[in-house]
Amino acid sequence: MSSRWDHIPMQYNQFEPKLFRTLIGSKGKFTPVDQSIAFAQFFRQTEFKEQNMMGFSYGVLAETMYEVNLFEDALNEIEGGLQYAYRFQDTGLSIPLYLLKSRIYIAKKQFAAAQAVLDHAIEGVKEWYWIRSIQALKAYCYLMESDIKNAEIELFKTKRPDILKIELGQEFWLLVYVRFLLATNRYEEALKIVIRVKEKSLNENQISTMIEASILESLCYMKVNQKEPAY
Repeated sequence: MSSRWDHIPMQYNQFEPKLFRTLIGSKGKFTPVDQSIAFAQFFRQTEFKEQNMMGFSYGVLAETMYEVNLFEDALNEIEGGLQYAYRFQDTGLSIPLYLLKSRIYIAKKQFAAAQAVLDHAIEGVKEWYWIRSIQALKAYCYLMESDIKNAEIELFKTKRPDILKIELGQEFWLLVYVRFLLATNRYEEALKIVIRVKEKSLNENQISTMIEASILESLCYMKVNQKEPAY
């Protein structure tokens, strides 16, 4: 029996810039691509295919494909997910998909295309946490081009977060900020921040964030000539 509640989309993601960080994304636990594809194909044949949850299945699969460099396949999944995001007006799906699409272009060194995606994504967005995540990725894009000046401008277009109070997906911004600090030779400051992010990710069992923070922590130790903790 149908219900009027069937037409009200659930909020599966409120503020995370990566779907991997949500429960739907198993908090970053990686699933082999062949298993992910098989599950997605089965899932898309169920009664859920008309609900916004289906859009998140596209998004999680796209992020999985991105991690193994299947960029074109990931882009196809992103387009499928965006159709659901538009249909249900769900920024918790659309913004992470736009961010992922931009990251793919960055990986392909198509920086102008990456920035264009982010410029489109930020249009009409009012929530500060989505705006901050978009600006953080724009800054990351500039860092990949060695454009330190514009990276700093993007990072601080909105009020600087309190690094002692990590909340609302702020880890994404902070890890880009750590990369900025490394690029500007502020290694000790970068190390303090990345350790806090790693500790929080460990407490929350956020696997992908813990791995990213650990790699950056190791780079920080190398920069201050502490090779043993780096290894």
